[in-house]
Amino acid sequence: MVIHEYGHGVSTRLVGIGGLSGTQSGAMGEGWSDYFPISFFDDPIAGEYVSGNAVTGGRRYAYDNSPLTYGDLCTGPYGCEVHDDGEIWAAALWDLRQFYVSQLGLAAGQEAADGLVMEGLMLTPPNPSMLDGRDAILQAELALGGANQCDVWQVFADRGMGYSATSAGDTEVVTEAFDLPSACDSDGDGVVNGSDTCPETYDTGNGDNDGDGVPGTQPPPGATWGGDACDIDDDNDGFDDTLEAYLGCDPLDDCPDDLSDDAWPLDVDMTCDVSVTGDVFNYRGRIGATPSNPEWWQRLDLDMSGDISVTGDVFLYRGRIGETCT
Repeated sequence: MVIHEYGHGVSTRLVGIGGLSGTQSGAMGEGWSDYFPISFFDDPIAGEYVSGNAVTGGRRYAYDNSPLTYGDLCTGPYGCEVHDDGEIWAAALWDLRQFYVSQLGLAAGQEAADGLVMEGLMLTPPNPSMLDGRDAILQAELALGGANQCDVWQVFADRGMGYSATSAGDTEVVTEAFDLPSACDSDGDGVVNGSDTCPETYDTGNGDNDGDGVPGTQPPPGATWGGDACDIDDDNDGFDDTLEAYLGCDPLDDCPDDLSDDAWPLDVDMTCDVSVTGDVFNYRGRIGATPSNPEWWQRLDLDMSGDISVTGDVFLYRGRIGETCT
Protein backbone atom coordinates (compact mmCIF):
# COMPACT_ATOMS: atom_id res chain seq x y z
CA MET A 1 0.00 0.00 0.00
CA VAL A 2 2.86 2.38 0.77
CA ILE A 3 4.39 1.80 -2.65
CA HIS A 4 0.95 2.16 -4.25
CA GLU A 5 0.48 5.61 -2.72
CA TYR A 6 4.03 6.63 -3.48
CA GLY A 7 3.33 5.58 -7.08
CA HIS A 8 0.66 8.25 -7.32
CA GLY A 9 3.31 10.84 -6.67
CA VAL A 10 5.49 9.38 -9.41
CA SER A 11 2.77 9.16 -12.07
CA THR A 12 1.30 12.56 -11.22
CA ARG A 13 4.72 14.18 -11.33
CA LEU A 14 5.65 12.60 -14.67
CA VAL A 15 2.35 13.02 -16.50
CA GLY A 16 1.60 16.41 -14.99
CA ILE A 17 -0.41 17.89 -12.10
CA GLY A 18 -4.10 17.51 -12.94
CA GLY A 19 -3.26 15.29 -15.88
CA LEU A 20 -4.72 12.14 -14.33
CA SER A 21 -8.20 13.30 -13.41
CA GLY A 22 -10.34 11.96 -16.25
CA THR A 23 -12.18 8.69 -16.75
CA GLN A 24 -9.31 6.77 -18.29
CA SER A 25 -6.41 8.81 -16.98
CA GLY A 26 -7.63 8.52 -13.40
CA ALA A 27 -7.89 4.77 -13.88
CA MET A 28 -4.41 4.69 -15.33
CA GLY A 29 -3.11 6.47 -12.25
CA GLU A 30 -4.52 3.67 -10.11
CA GLY A 31 -3.18 1.09 -12.54
CA TRP A 32 0.36 2.45 -12.40
CA SER A 33 0.15 2.55 -8.60
CA ASP A 34 -0.90 -1.10 -8.52
CA TYR A 35 1.83 -2.06 -10.94
CA PHE A 36 4.72 -0.65 -8.94
CA PRO A 37 4.26 -2.85 -5.83
CA ILE A 38 3.21 -6.04 -7.66
CA SER A 39 6.30 -5.76 -9.83
CA PHE A 40 8.58 -4.88 -6.93
CA PHE A 41 7.40 -7.85 -4.86
CA ASP A 42 6.89 -10.15 -7.86
CA ASP A 43 3.36 -10.75 -6.59
CA PRO A 44 0.33 -10.31 -8.87
CA ILE A 45 -2.03 -9.85 -5.91
CA ALA A 46 -2.40 -6.19 -4.96
CA GLY A 47 -3.14 -5.31 -1.35
CA GLU A 48 -3.76 -8.75 0.13
CA TYR A 49 -2.52 -7.68 3.56
CA VAL A 50 -4.73 -4.63 4.01
CA SER A 51 -7.71 -6.39 2.44
CA GLY A 52 -7.23 -9.68 4.25
CA ASN A 53 -7.81 -11.43 0.93
CA ALA A 54 -4.93 -13.64 -0.19
CA VAL A 55 -6.65 -14.63 -3.44
CA THR A 56 -7.45 -11.36 -5.20
CA GLY A 57 -6.27 -8.77 -2.67
CA GLY A 58 -8.06 -5.46 -2.84
CA ARG A 59 -9.00 -5.95 -6.47
CA ARG A 60 -11.55 -8.07 -8.34
CA TYR A 61 -8.86 -10.31 -9.81
CA ALA A 62 -5.25 -11.22 -9.24
CA TYR A 63 -3.26 -9.67 -12.07
CA ASP A 64 -2.00 -12.99 -13.38
CA ASN A 65 -5.59 -14.18 -13.76
CA SER A 66 -7.47 -11.11 -14.93
CA PRO A 67 -9.93 -11.43 -17.83
CA LEU A 68 -10.39 -7.66 -18.14
CA THR A 69 -9.92 -5.94 -21.47
CA TYR A 70 -10.35 -2.40 -22.78
CA GLY A 71 -14.03 -3.02 -23.53
CA ASP A 72 -14.67 -3.60 -19.82
CA LEU A 73 -14.06 0.09 -19.07
CA CYS A 74 -16.83 1.50 -16.89
CA THR A 75 -18.73 -1.80 -16.84
CA GLY A 76 -18.03 -2.67 -13.21
CA PRO A 77 -20.65 -2.60 -10.44
CA TYR A 78 -19.99 1.12 -9.82
CA GLY A 79 -19.81 2.19 -13.46
CA CYS A 80 -16.83 4.40 -14.15
CA GLU A 81 -14.71 3.82 -11.04
CA VAL A 82 -10.99 4.52 -11.14
CA HIS A 83 -9.90 1.51 -9.07
CA ASP A 84 -12.01 -0.97 -11.01
CA ASP A 85 -11.05 0.52 -14.35
CA GLY A 86 -7.44 0.83 -13.28
CA GLU A 87 -7.30 -2.95 -13.16
CA ILE A 88 -7.41 -2.98 -16.97
CA TRP A 89 -4.29 -0.84 -17.26
CA ALA A 90 -2.44 -2.63 -14.46
CA ALA A 91 -3.22 -6.02 -16.02
CA ALA A 92 -1.69 -4.87 -19.31
CA LEU A 93 1.42 -3.64 -17.52
CA TRP A 94 1.72 -6.93 -15.63
CA ASP A 95 1.45 -8.80 -18.94
CA LEU A 96 4.20 -6.58 -20.33
CA ARG A 97 6.39 -7.42 -17.35
CA GLN A 98 5.72 -11.12 -17.73
CA PHE A 99 6.73 -11.00 -21.38
CA TYR A 100 10.10 -9.54 -20.48
CA VAL A 101 10.53 -11.99 -17.60
CA SER A 102 9.86 -14.86 -20.00
CA GLN A 103 12.58 -13.55 -22.30
CA LEU A 104 15.20 -12.35 -19.85
CA GLY A 105 14.55 -14.06 -16.54
CA LEU A 106 13.08 -12.53 -13.41
CA ALA A 107 15.67 -9.94 -12.43
CA ALA A 108 16.55 -8.66 -15.90
CA GLY A 109 12.97 -8.95 -17.14
CA GLN A 110 11.57 -6.96 -14.23
CA GLU A 111 14.24 -4.31 -14.71
CA ALA A 112 13.50 -4.04 -18.43
CA ALA A 113 9.74 -3.80 -17.92
CA ASP A 114 9.94 -1.33 -15.05
CA GLY A 115 12.31 0.83 -17.06
CA LEU A 116 9.99 0.77 -20.04
CA VAL A 117 6.99 1.70 -17.90
CA MET A 118 8.89 4.64 -16.43
CA GLU A 119 10.11 5.83 -19.83
CA GLY A 120 6.56 5.52 -21.09
CA LEU A 121 5.27 7.62 -18.21
CA MET A 122 7.61 10.43 -19.20
CA LEU A 123 6.22 10.32 -22.75
CA THR A 124 2.55 10.14 -21.74
CA PRO A 125 0.57 13.33 -22.43
CA PRO A 126 -1.74 14.91 -19.81
CA ASN A 127 -5.27 13.50 -19.64
CA PRO A 128 -4.33 10.40 -21.62
CA SER A 129 -6.48 7.55 -22.78
CA MET A 130 -5.12 4.06 -22.30
CA LEU A 131 -4.30 4.09 -26.00
CA ASP A 132 -2.16 7.18 -25.41
CA GLY A 133 -0.39 5.25 -22.65
CA ARG A 134 0.07 2.29 -24.98
CA ASP A 135 1.58 4.55 -27.64
CA ALA A 136 3.93 6.13 -25.11
CA ILE A 137 5.28 2.72 -24.10
CA LEU A 138 5.68 1.75 -27.75
CA GLN A 139 7.52 5.01 -28.38
CA ALA A 140 9.78 4.34 -25.40
CA GLU A 141 10.51 0.80 -26.61
CA LEU A 142 11.34 2.12 -30.05
CA ALA A 143 13.73 4.67 -28.54
CA LEU A 144 15.44 1.79 -26.72
CA GLY A 145 16.07 -0.05 -29.99
CA GLY A 146 12.67 -1.35 -31.02
CA ALA A 147 13.62 -5.03 -30.84
CA ASN A 148 10.32 -5.92 -29.17
CA GLN A 149 7.86 -3.57 -30.89
CA CYS A 150 5.62 -6.36 -32.13
CA ASP A 151 5.72 -8.20 -28.81
CA VAL A 152 4.66 -5.05 -26.98
CA TRP A 153 1.87 -4.60 -29.52
CA GLN A 154 0.78 -8.17 -28.82
CA VAL A 155 0.60 -7.49 -25.07
CA PHE A 156 -1.73 -4.55 -25.56
CA ALA A 157 -3.73 -6.22 -28.33
CA ASP A 158 -4.45 -9.12 -25.99
CA ARG A 159 -6.07 -6.60 -23.64
CA GLY A 160 -8.23 -5.06 -26.37
CA MET A 161 -5.87 -2.16 -27.03
CA GLY A 162 -4.90 -3.35 -30.48
CA TYR A 163 -4.12 -1.39 -33.60
CA SER A 164 -7.75 -0.64 -34.53
CA ALA A 165 -8.92 0.20 -31.00
CA THR A 166 -10.35 3.70 -30.62
CA SER A 167 -11.14 6.12 -27.83
CA ALA A 168 -12.99 9.42 -27.75
CA GLY A 169 -10.25 11.02 -25.71
CA ASP A 170 -10.11 10.58 -21.96
CA THR A 171 -13.71 9.34 -21.75
CA GLU A 172 -15.62 6.10 -21.37
CA VAL A 173 -16.38 5.93 -25.09
CA VAL A 174 -14.02 3.26 -26.39
CA THR A 175 -13.97 0.50 -28.98
CA GLU A 176 -11.68 -2.39 -28.21
CA ALA A 177 -9.78 -4.31 -30.88
CA PHE A 178 -7.38 -7.21 -30.72
CA ASP A 179 -5.49 -6.76 -33.98
CA LEU A 180 -1.88 -5.90 -34.70
CA PRO A 181 -0.25 -3.54 -37.21
CA SER A 182 0.36 -5.26 -40.55
CA ALA A 183 4.11 -5.03 -39.98
CA CYS A 184 3.69 -7.29 -36.94
CA ASP A 185 0.98 -9.58 -38.30
CA SER A 186 1.36 -10.18 -42.02
CA ASP A 187 -1.72 -12.38 -42.36
CA GLY A 188 -3.93 -10.33 -40.02
CA ASP A 189 -4.92 -13.27 -37.83
CA GLY A 190 -4.05 -11.64 -34.52
CA VAL A 191 -0.91 -13.72 -33.92
CA VAL A 192 2.38 -11.80 -34.01
CA ASN A 193 4.65 -13.00 -36.82
CA GLY A 194 7.36 -14.26 -34.48
CA SER A 195 4.93 -16.59 -32.73
CA ASP A 196 2.79 -17.50 -35.74
CA THR A 197 3.20 -21.05 -37.00
CA CYS A 198 2.01 -19.81 -40.38
CA PRO A 199 2.68 -16.06 -40.65
CA GLU A 200 1.51 -15.75 -44.25
CA THR A 201 -1.80 -17.59 -43.87
CA TYR A 202 -4.76 -16.34 -41.82
CA ASP A 203 -5.42 -18.72 -38.94
CA THR A 204 -6.89 -17.21 -35.80
CA GLY A 205 -5.30 -18.64 -32.70
CA ASN A 206 -2.75 -20.83 -34.50
CA GLY A 207 -5.46 -23.47 -34.79
CA ASP A 208 -5.09 -27.19 -35.34
CA ASN A 209 -7.40 -27.65 -38.29
CA ASP A 210 -6.46 -31.20 -39.20
CA GLY A 211 -6.85 -32.48 -35.65
CA ASP A 212 -3.37 -33.90 -35.38
CA GLY A 213 -2.48 -31.97 -32.24
CA VAL A 214 -0.04 -29.69 -34.03
CA PRO A 215 -1.07 -26.05 -34.68
CA GLY A 216 -1.11 -24.79 -38.23
CA THR A 217 -3.59 -23.83 -40.93
CA GLN A 218 -5.38 -25.13 -44.00
CA PRO A 219 -3.60 -27.12 -46.75
CA PRO A 220 -1.88 -25.04 -49.44
CA PRO A 221 -3.80 -24.38 -52.68
CA GLY A 222 -3.59 -27.30 -55.06
CA ALA A 223 -2.32 -29.72 -52.43
CA THR A 224 -3.31 -33.35 -53.00
CA TRP A 225 -3.09 -34.18 -49.30
CA GLY A 226 -4.88 -32.68 -46.32
CA GLY A 227 -3.34 -31.25 -43.21
CA ASP A 228 -1.89 -27.95 -42.11
CA ALA A 229 0.06 -25.71 -44.44
CA CYS A 230 2.53 -24.83 -41.72
CA ASP A 231 2.57 -28.10 -39.82
CA ILE A 232 5.53 -29.80 -41.47
CA ASP A 233 4.71 -33.24 -40.04
CA ASP A 234 0.97 -33.81 -40.28
CA ASP A 235 1.01 -37.44 -39.22
CA ASN A 236 3.55 -36.80 -36.43
CA ASP A 237 5.75 -39.72 -37.39
CA GLY A 238 9.00 -37.76 -37.22
CA PHE A 239 9.30 -37.20 -40.99
CA ASP A 240 8.19 -33.95 -42.56
CA ASP A 241 5.52 -33.82 -45.24
CA THR A 242 7.93 -32.72 -47.97
CA LEU A 243 10.12 -35.77 -47.46
CA GLU A 244 7.19 -38.16 -47.34
CA ALA A 245 5.68 -36.73 -50.52
CA TYR A 246 9.09 -36.96 -52.24
CA LEU A 247 9.47 -40.61 -51.27
CA GLY A 248 5.94 -41.45 -52.31
CA CYS A 249 4.67 -41.89 -48.75
CA ASP A 250 1.41 -40.45 -47.47
CA PRO A 251 2.04 -37.36 -45.28
CA LEU A 252 -1.15 -38.10 -43.35
CA ASP A 253 -0.48 -41.79 -42.67
CA ASP A 254 2.02 -42.55 -39.92
CA CYS A 255 2.08 -46.38 -40.06
CA PRO A 256 1.69 -48.94 -42.85
CA ASP A 257 -1.48 -50.98 -42.69
CA ASP A 258 -0.25 -53.85 -44.87
CA LEU A 259 2.55 -54.84 -47.22
CA SER A 260 1.26 -52.50 -49.94
CA ASP A 261 1.19 -49.40 -47.75
CA ASP A 262 4.50 -47.50 -47.77
CA ALA A 263 3.44 -44.99 -45.13
CA TRP A 264 6.61 -44.93 -42.99
CA PRO A 265 9.75 -43.66 -44.76
CA LEU A 266 12.27 -45.84 -42.92
CA ASP A 267 10.16 -48.97 -43.31
CA VAL A 268 11.28 -49.81 -46.82
CA ASP A 269 10.01 -53.39 -46.68
CA MET A 270 6.68 -52.28 -45.14
CA THR A 271 6.73 -54.68 -42.22
CA CYS A 272 5.90 -52.08 -39.55
CA ASP A 273 9.37 -52.23 -38.03
CA VAL A 274 12.82 -50.85 -38.81
CA SER A 275 15.47 -53.51 -39.19
CA VAL A 276 18.91 -54.02 -40.68
CA THR A 277 17.97 -57.07 -42.71
CA GLY A 278 14.58 -55.82 -43.88
CA ASP A 279 15.31 -52.16 -44.54
CA VAL A 280 18.99 -51.15 -44.46
CA PHE A 281 20.00 -54.10 -46.64
CA ASN A 282 17.89 -52.61 -49.43
CA TYR A 283 20.72 -50.13 -49.96
CA ARG A 284 23.15 -52.87 -51.09
CA GLY A 285 24.23 -52.21 -54.64
CA ARG A 286 22.49 -48.84 -54.79
CA ILE A 287 25.00 -46.61 -53.00
CA GLY A 288 26.05 -43.91 -55.44
CA ALA A 289 22.94 -44.22 -57.57
CA THR A 290 21.56 -41.01 -59.09
CA PRO A 291 18.45 -40.23 -61.14
CA SER A 292 20.36 -41.02 -64.34
CA ASN A 293 21.52 -44.39 -63.03
CA PRO A 294 19.32 -47.40 -63.87
CA GLU A 295 19.81 -48.58 -60.30
CA TRP A 296 18.21 -45.37 -58.99
CA TRP A 297 15.50 -45.97 -56.41
CA GLN A 298 13.98 -42.77 -55.06
CA ARG A 299 12.36 -44.56 -52.12
CA LEU A 300 15.83 -44.79 -50.53
CA ASP A 301 16.82 -41.13 -50.95
CA LEU A 302 15.91 -40.10 -47.40
CA ASP A 303 17.88 -36.84 -47.48
CA MET A 304 16.36 -35.79 -50.85
CA SER A 305 19.83 -35.03 -52.18
CA GLY A 306 19.35 -36.66 -55.59
CA ASP A 307 21.65 -39.59 -54.87
CA ILE A 308 21.90 -42.52 -52.50
CA SER A 309 24.76 -42.38 -50.03
CA VAL A 310 25.88 -43.93 -46.77
CA THR A 311 26.29 -40.65 -44.92
CA GLY A 312 23.18 -38.97 -46.31
CA ASP A 313 20.72 -41.84 -46.28
CA VAL A 314 21.85 -45.00 -44.51
CA PHE A 315 23.08 -43.01 -41.50
CA LEU A 316 19.50 -41.84 -40.93
CA TYR A 317 18.78 -45.31 -39.57
CA ARG A 318 21.08 -44.73 -36.62
CA GLY A 319 19.08 -44.97 -33.42
CA ARG A 320 15.96 -46.13 -35.26
CA ILE A 321 16.72 -49.83 -35.64
CA GLY A 322 14.20 -51.89 -33.73
CA GLU A 323 11.45 -49.27 -33.81
CA THR A 324 7.96 -50.50 -34.56
CA CYS A 325 4.99 -48.67 -35.97
CA THR A 326 1.48 -49.69 -34.96
